Amino acid sequence: EAITSYPFAIFGKDWSNAMDGKNYPTKGNTVVGNDVWIGYGATIMPGVKIGHGSIIATKSVVTKDIEPYSIVGGNPAKLIRKRFSEEKIEQLLEMSWWDWSLEKITENVQKLTDVEIDIVSSKIGNEKEEKRNRTVGFYPERTDTMEDSHLERLSLALPYPDDEKFTFFWSSKSCFSQWYPAIFKGEGIIWGNVDILDDLPIKNTFNCTEQYMMYHKAILFGDIEAAKAIMKAQTPKKQKELGRKVSNFDERKWKYYRGEIVYRANKHKFTQNQKLMTKFLSTAGTTLVEASPYDKIWGIGLKEDDPRAENRKTWKGENLLGELLTALRVDLNYDIY
Repeated sequence: EAITSYPFAIFGKDWSNAMDGKNYPTKGNTVVGNDVWIGYGATIMPGVKIGHGSIIATKSVVTKDIEPYSIVGGNPAKLIRKRFSEEKIEQLLEMSWWDWSLEKITENVQKLTDVEIDIVSSKIGNEKEEKRNRTVGFYPERTDTMEDSHLERLSLALPYPDDEKFTFFWSSKSCFSQWYPAIFKGEGIIWGNVDILDDLPIKNTFNCTEQYMMYHKAILFGDIEAAKAIMKAQTPKKQKELGRKVSNFDERKWKYYRGEIVYRANKHKFTQNQKLMTKFLSTAGTTLVEASPYDKIWGIGLKEDDPRAENRKTWKGENLLGELLTALRVDLNYDIY
């Protein structure tokens, strides 16, 4: 309880410390799964989890979790029926078409708009067997036209204002640093069209975003032993050291996937840690900037107190981490440039 419920801290600047030592009342994250249809005027209450493939009728008020592939309606929303049998729902969840590559979706787009689930599922089963025989990398291949990932291109192309303001960080004591200690759960392997080997977990618990990044770097290039070693390493310094030694490394391939991996890592970190999320939101209206004088890819190649840091035109680096963090904050709809 408080005198006012006004969210001062999200506006940053002089109000950024309004919630220091306090937490906003919360029922947890509201999670909407993939392939969900939400009817006009529907209301989803805080903390509710909507399962993949669900349909919510117009004007419904959803107050409880909804299981995958359910049709619900009313106030409060109640189950009308399941869209498929439990067996077919299990098939669809295993298939997870929304995690496929664009090429794979395009190849199967007519099947996806049909009702014959078994046809698509059998095709996936054959592909899994083929992937099991691969020796390098478990992510979709991008070898012929590989370039920067779409996330990197979009984050670097955000329409920043003329009077752009910055929130600088670099030290591992900053919650925006990849080395900042923060426990969160994340994927053991990212894309659903990848064969998950028996000795790889579907979910992992990470102690920082650097560990998530280096782990998925190792998985990307098929170095399972390095991935396991990174998960055992307790410090980001050791995790980074192991990540730099992964086998079969390909710079072009890493450049394509790194943005997606780091974006996901930070989304998990901030959405699963309320205090960090509050700090994250307090940067609204600014561009996050990693003021590392040594890093010209993830940082700007300048210290915070360097006059050139105040103008992106005079930066010596790309600020990729800062741009991805800023894009994440915008994507979460907490502020819009």
